[in-house]
Amino acid sequence: MKRVHKRILIVLGILVLAGVTGVVAEYAGSFAFFINVPIVIIIIFLVWLLVKKSASWKR
Repeated sequence: MKRVHKRILIVLGILVLAGVTGVVAEYAGSFAFFINVPIVIIIIFLVWLLVKKSASWKR
């Protein structure tokens, strides 16, 4: 798979997870914190991965 495709997939994954986090926060009420924390950790990991990969692609 090309580098651009991987980058697009990572960005789309982040957007989908952010949308899911918003929906869960709206409907889960007091349990939203326990559901959203793992999702936010995954988003942070994907952003870190994207930054790390994009830095290595520029070399």
